[in-house]
Amino acid sequence: MSDLVTAVKLFCPKDEVQEIRILTDQGMMSGFYDERQTMARMILDFDTSPEVKAIYWVLNPIDRKTLKFVSNEINPRPKFATRTNNIAKRRWLLIDIDPIRASGTNATDPEKAEARVVTDKVLEFLTGIGWPQPIRVDSGNGYHLLYQIDRPTLDIRTIKNVLNILAWKFNTLGAEVDESVHDAVRICKVPGTWSRKGPHSAIRPHRKSFLMSVPAKQEVVTSNLLFSVYSYAPPITQKSRLRLQVGQNRVDEFFTTYEDVLCVDSTGVKDGATYYYLSECPFNEGAHRGQENGKTAIIHGDDLGFKCFSAGCEDYHMSDLLELLEDETGIPFQFFSQDEMEAKWGGIEVAA
Repeated sequence: MSDLVTAVKLFCPKDEVQEIRILTDQGMMSGFYDERQTMARMILDFDTSPEVKAIYWVLNPIDRKTLKFVSNEINPRPKFATRTNNIAKRRWLLIDIDPIRASGTNATDPEKAEARVVTDKVLEFLTGIGWPQPIRVDSGNGYHLLYQIDRPTLDIRTIKNVLNILAWKFNTLGAEVDESVHDAVRICKVPGTWSRKGPHSAIRPHRKSFLMSVPAKQEVVTSNLLFSVYSYAPPITQKSRLRLQVGQNRVDEFFTTYEDVLCVDSTGVKDGATYYYLSECPFNEGAHRGQENGKTAIIHGDDLGFKCFSAGCEDYHMSDLLELLEDETGIPFQFFSQDEMEAKWGGIEVAA
């Protein structure tokens, strides 16, 4: 059985909807499928074209009720792609390890070997603290460890924390854990398809991705196992709780950027700070709809903060809100440049 056929059965349960994205020199094509055989034939057809750089699919399950239609064909000029509100839940945790190399290039054999070393160390560590065996994939230029999970769509923080900690522990000068793949709409290379990131050469060849190993029984990584990684985190620093000194102009730009998802119900002034009271809390999937005014606010004083006084949200801060808004809209917002952030907070303090 081909790796593609096996992968379709593993990652695309029967009658579920899947979005396929095909990257070419001209841009990205995509389509939504609920017919697995039709989808597999389409992937095989496109994969033979040297103009196709890579073929991806959305890892987490898509809620069919949030889509207008499913066409079972590729649109060369798509007007719609899966967004966070289309994801039913988080089913997969992707740990993506790639060699450090120039953008838009294929990995050399020594570069890929660096990624294998990091991958093996991550796998050994997670297995050692009780995690079940993952699906292991050679992505062409690097490696994927895919663990089955069962988490809410909006649970950004848990996934990001796990990836951040693994990166801190195992990144090397030659390869690293991708810390950016925490979003619920994450796409992933389809196993059994080609990776053509750059020109083919003997030193930097095109390679085909493939399934390295699939456990006989798929076990879910429990919440306790996910949280067990936290005990291996670096010491907490002030940088981990982002509170930013920003001017009024940047605050206004922030609300303009996210005006479609943040609704300011009223404002007030207290102790010299301006409180922007939100009509609903962005967290917990709208569980606070209809709450009384004053329960959730973005506060602009000497710095900018977020506070929800409802049960279950007291631990969320401005950094968590920024991550949620970027994941929800696809639009990042940075109050300061990376250089300014580094100058303000410094690097991570590593335990001796």
